[in-house]
Amino acid sequence: MLSHYQYLVHNVRPISISPSDTVVGPRIGGNAPEGIVPPKTYSSTHYFVTIDLDEEDTQEVSLFTSLDYDEAGERSLYRNVSRVFSSEDFVQIITHPRGKRSDSASLASELPGRALEIKPPVSDIIVQPGSELLLPNKIGGRPYFYYGTRSYIDSLNSLFDQGFVLFLQLTWGGYEKGVPSLWPFDEYTFHLLAKETPVGISWRFGWG
Repeated sequence: MLSHYQYLVHNVRPISISPSDTVVGPRIGGNAPEGIVPPKTYSSTHYFVTIDLDEEDTQEVSLFTSLDYDEAGERSLYRNVSRVFSSEDFVQIITHPRGKRSDSASLASELPGRALEIKPPVSDIIVQPGSELLLPNKIGGRPYFYYGTRSYIDSLNSLFDQGFVLFLQLTWGGYEKGVPSLWPFDEYTFHLLAKETPVGISWRFGWG
């Protein structure tokens, strides 16, 4: 399923947030895909984003976040920053057949629904941690780090050495002016890495 992403090492596909919504295809915010519910739900659980998984556009990946903003909480955004996770329910990663947005607002995002425009491949732009963010949202390439936490950078580099690819990078920005700042990862950059294995796709994620 990931064969068409393997070449995105030095190249990336930039992602822009459209001013209009869509009921199918890559999208962010708004209502969750119809019939898709994460295994665990909390009062803080919200739909986040949907991205195509395979080249034939028959499978998608949808993400749900269950973060809170109390530094003492187990699912705290700030307590868990700059760490790599695989199966924790801060972010639940669900692979499913391509589908449309639900009419139900259950678990709807706090972000307005928008289409994501996946651009053609371009050369990646590598910048130092904390420098100007030139490619905030992208598929492929190497991550941008809001903070230069060495342990986090080393952990992600180790995953690349193991054959993982950067499946998705998302950073706040791209919505029109006047939309409240309800980005689930605050000022941090979210990273989702993937590796295809004989038993399916192995996922890793973090923000920093």
